[in-house]
Amino acid sequence: MVETEEIKTGLKLLEDKKYEEVIKLFENLLCSFTQSKNDEYISVTMSLLGMSKYLSDKTLRLEATKLINDASYMAQTSKSQTAKYVNEYAKGTVEFGENNYEQKTNPYAIVHHMFNTCSSTI
Repeated sequence: MVETEEIKTGLKLLEDKKYEEVIKLFENLLCSFTQSKNDEYISVTMSLLGMSKYLSDKTLRLEATKLINDASYMAQTSKSQTAKYVNEYAKGTVEFGENNYEQKTNPYAIVHHMFNTCSSTI
């Protein structure tokens, strides 16, 4: 599926910290998914776009949070577990970036932190 391959490309760019490229890719994907009215992919892309913007520049926290919160709504309406998990991962990334370790409303943030801690020691 072309959509998932493009999202995987974005994740690779994100992993490589090529923030300008990944932001442009996710913005283009968001336009494409919006035109096709695909709520699941809109949610996933908005979550990843918000996370990418935050990681590129922490002063964009408010813009990133708005995207991620809108994506949360889209994930709920799409009833996609994948969209929900990606959204929680994006939220967790921002929360940990802001040192909000006490967020009891985001259990995936703990998994995110543990994954990043474990993968950095491997």
